[in-house]
Amino acid sequence: MILKNVAVIRQNLRRLSTTALHKNKEVFERDQKEHINLGTIGSPGHGKTTLVSKITKVLHGTHGVPVKEVSDIDNTTGERAAGQSQNASHIEFWTDNHRYSLTDLPGSSAYSRNMYTHLSLLDVCLLVINPEEGVLKDTIEMYRISKHFGNFTIPVIFTRGQTDSETVDLVQMELEELGIENSSIILETSPEGNLNQSTMKLLHEIEAKVNRSTKFQEESSVYFPLEQTGSIPSRGMFCAGRIESGVIKTGTPLEVFFNGKKSKGTVKDMEIFRKKTDLLKAGDRGGVFIKFKTDIDIKRGAVLFEPGKGREVSDSWLVSLQTLKGQGNHTTKGEYMLHHSTFSDGKTILEPCNLSEDGLTETVLRSSSQFMGRPTDPILIRSNRTIIIGHLVSSIAS
Repeated sequence: MILKNVAVIRQNLRRLSTTALHKNKEVFERDQKEHINLGTIGSPGHGKTTLVSKITKVLHGTHGVPVKEVSDIDNTTGERAAGQSQNASHIEFWTDNHRYSLTDLPGSSAYSRNMYTHLSLLDVCLLVINPEEGVLKDTIEMYRISKHFGNFTIPVIFTRGQTDSETVDLVQMELEELGIENSSIILETSPEGNLNQSTMKLLHEIEAKVNRSTKFQEESSVYFPLEQTGSIPSRGMFCAGRIESGVIKTGTPLEVFFNGKKSKGTVKDMEIFRKKTDLLKAGDRGGVFIKFKTDIDIKRGAVLFEPGKGREVSDSWLVSLQTLKGQGNHTTKGEYMLHHSTFSDGKTILEPCNLSEDGLTETVLRSSSQFMGRPTDPILIRSNRTIIIGHLVSSIAS
């Protein structure tokens, strides 16, 4: 009995602490700054996390952004032991006219699922290249995959103190020969280099080229794929990701779909940039607290939505596919891993067909469970050695 009472007391204390933290949380004041969802991609060890840390240090001096050391970003025991990123990390910063939500993505193929999931929820990617190692095969693949998901992708040549100008020139020539679009930005960390100037040039390049107004539709009904979920005592289920369409306010009724199951709930609270808010709109990366009417176990890959046109649910889809450039021809056979913003299980089977780099081929995809999608949604499919890209065409009735 005593142990049971102690457990109850601890549970009540946790509830009180989370409620108190929420009440004291700073309120986000929405201004005219445009929001940009930025990500870093590139080969392992090429300096993605170091670059993110450098950006925060530069913007700390110019805009008061909190400094993030590499150890603050790669902060799990496994990451510190391995000396490389294993999980996606989220950092916020801002400039005069824009507010960024940056996702630092792992480069190792062992964590590719984390990378592919987040790539579909970004606006801009920085392709970080260590000129001493050059443009590697996986660097090129990441660039092409990022472009497939519709991200504006900028090569960033991240120099070290010993890097000479000829090495940088060779990397730039290689990028041009590979047909990698967009001029590269050189960030110098040597004593002679001007990191502040090159960092601001990079951010200006992003802000000048990215136009999100045509990508997101506020007037449409809510479509909100989730990349993170968790249950918090007294506040309900926390659901975070990027809102693809619509506007969410406190009190908005939403439905959730995951692995063939549905439930309904009402939004209780919301957060953006780690602050309270009463409004989230298309293009924002934020989170909502919602209590569902019936119990449902949701994870990454679930989707919050309002009923609307263009959403289809099925475990069988007509898809249009081709192999990623550089992968050659491929005859589909056996089981594959599917990467889509609303499908977390990954297991899928393709009907037999011959795929090439030169054009799209339609075939049928059968997944291990139902998922919600929209015609033209980009997808990526992997076997052990082959990367396949394409899009959903239409659902097929079971």
